[in-house]
Amino acid sequence: MSKTPNYDAKVKAILDATKPGERVCALTGQKWNMTEEELRWCRFFSVPPSRIHPLVRLKMLFANNSGLSLWWNKHAETGKPLLSYVHPDSPIKVLPDKEWWEKMSNGEPGRALHLDTPFFPQMLELRNATPVRALSDPGDSVNTIGMAAHKCVDGYMNLGVLGAERSDYIYGCTLVFDSVDVTSSFGGITECSSINRCRTCFNCHAALESYDCRDSWGLFDCRNCEFCFGATNKRHQKYLWFNEQLTKEEWERRRASVDLSSWKIHEEYKKKIFELVGQAVWPERFNIAETESTGEYLEKVTRVHACHNLQNSTDCLGLWLGTSMENCAYVTGSGMCSSVWYSSGCVSCENIKYALGLTACQGMEYSMGCNDCENCFGCVGLVRKKFHILNKPYKEEAYWKTLDDLKCAMLERGEYGEKLSMEFHGISPQFSAGAIFCDYTPEEIRLWGGTLFDPKRGTMYLPEGSQHKTPIVPADLPDKTSETPDTITVTPIQDPDLGRPYTVTARELAFYRRHHLPVPRHHFFNRLRSLIRLSNSPLTQETECSSCHKHITHNPNLTFSKKTILCHDCYLQYLEKNG
Repeated sequence: MSKTPNYDAKVKAILDATKPGERVCALTGQKWNMTEEELRWCRFFSVPPSRIHPLVRLKMLFANNSGLSLWWNKHAETGKPLLSYVHPDSPIKVLPDKEWWEKMSNGEPGRALHLDTPFFPQMLELRNATPVRALSDPGDSVNTIGMAAHKCVDGYMNLGVLGAERSDYIYGCTLVFDSVDVTSSFGGITECSSINRCRTCFNCHAALESYDCRDSWGLFDCRNCEFCFGATNKRHQKYLWFNEQLTKEEWERRRASVDLSSWKIHEEYKKKIFELVGQAVWPERFNIAETESTGEYLEKVTRVHACHNLQNSTDCLGLWLGTSMENCAYVTGSGMCSSVWYSSGCVSCENIKYALGLTACQGMEYSMGCNDCENCFGCVGLVRKKFHILNKPYKEEAYWKTLDDLKCAMLERGEYGEKLSMEFHGISPQFSAGAIFCDYTPEEIRLWGGTLFDPKRGTMYLPEGSQHKTPIVPADLPDKTSETPDTITVTPIQDPDLGRPYTVTARELAFYRRHHLPVPRHHFFNRLRSLIRLSNSPLTQETECSSCHKHITHNPNLTFSKKTILCHDCYLQYLEKNG
């Protein structure tokens, strides 16, 4: 039996009257085709059709997922400096994570609901009064600095990471050990640096889209390779030198002659590697074990469509960056959820609509930053609550009646049916994951209602001992790591491109010396951003196979714009012949 019968009747009438066909985006003016599949999803969730182009919806949702920036903000109550993902010019208040849990267990005082006035200004007032966790710290990491770092040990700048140990500058990864500068890599990454989208690798550097490799430098799309220096599209190979097969003795002689601890020499060979990757072939998709599905970076999925970077999921539409999702549509940066609609940043949730940043919740709509809550609407930062509207508690029967009246009023005013606006986001769109993957323009952000903040405001974190020293410039650094003094670990270096100082930690310097690699000349933000942008974008384009000329849909790469792309069958034939 429906708990909101009046709303359900109204939205059913809307959906019954809606026919598939061409639509015009209410924000951008872009045309798109409203399909029967999308209407089926609307009926499944009992929601009105969106007025926003599907791609614009996902790009806006992706602006809520965390990027690479941490700022010196201030404690909401004491005003003391506080490291946070929230930009210091944002009106959003922040508290240390431990203090937040203690405070919000009691909840921010609720607001009285006024049915006859627009809902979102009422919720925004609550949003701006409710602090957020400074670093989304789950509390299970040890001696780690970062954001959303789960079960990490001795980490520095671990951002959206699970199970990293003794590793620095890691983004969107699981199980990384004793490594530096690793992005979007999953499982068994050890003693590696400057790698993106790799898995089960040991002592690999400057590697992309490679699995089960070791003791190599400069890899692209390799599997089970070792002792390679410049290899692309290879399987079960060793002693390759820019794809040339060498003897063990010749390979070791050449490798010994290249001193990558020299910044100058390192950059020369990095340029050669990029040229080699640019000449390699790219598969239509980097998918593994996908069934009846469309999208890029899919693994063990069934009946998912228009998805990107999705694993272990079934029956989904329009998911970007997720794992273990079922019956979800238009969702970004979420995991272990079922029946989620038009939301972002949800973990272990069920039956969610139009939400941001929920954990272990069910039956929630238009809510954000809540944990372990059930059947709430328009709530912010609640912990272990149920039957709340605007953080105010209701008895169960009164909750459902008020909710029915509220959703009917919002539907009539045209409020119900779109995501929470950018004013509600904790992460500034220009510093979000979406900005890295999708290249947001300032015009797009303004059109979506977002605010552009000064990227040089609120200097990023510097380790203790280096905050008050005058930065040097990269040109002042010795060419070779062996010539770099230990004092570099307490000396800030000014990135000329970013306009921000960075440091080299003692463990990081030891890593470079151990692996004969140069001290970096750029801030970790620029280094990780460049690594991430070696991935294929969530956006799509129509093209054709370079071999058989079959029409295919491909995800363009953010760095390698000109590629030789092969359809699945031609790619396998190429590997059989050349891999």
